Amino acid sequence: MRSTWLRALAVCLLAAPAADAAVRPARVFGDHMVLQQELPVAVWGRADRGEAVTVELAGKSAGTKAGA
Repeated sequence: MRSTWLRALAVCLLAAPAADAAVRPARVFGDHMVLQQELPVAVWGRADRGEAVTVELAGKSAGTKAGA
């Protein structure tokens, strides 16, 4: 489970092609956190307006663009 979280965090941080992109997951997401299996997981954070953001958990991914 920890490797899944780390992979998801890496995807969040590296999703944007620009080197100076500011995609940051909320502080609640961190090492040793536990996510419930078989339930939807809300992921949030901060990014520059219009920044592409992709999150991957357990091999499934979802993407969006940051709003205002």
